[in-house]
Amino acid sequence: MAKAKKRTVKQMKEDDAKRWERETTKAKGQARPYMTSALFVIDQVINHESFGLGVVTSVADKKIEVIFEGQRKLLIHNINS
Repeated sequence: MAKAKKRTVKQMKEDDAKRWERETTKAKGQARPYMTSALFVIDQVINHESFGLGVVTSVADKKIEVIFEGQRKLLIHNINS
């Protein structure tokens, strides 16, 4: 069985940048405003007041991981007001 190659940090950042560009371009103004009470899904484009456009890359319980231009953030979601 072949071993999977480990990706470098540089490769991961390049992949993030490509995914962010592809998904935000595809969304064309359809980004959903980020709110802690909203429920988000993988590949959804969001618009965060401070970080701008982002792409949801993973969802776990009450947290989402989001790629913003040049950075990743862990945010909360689906919190009842």
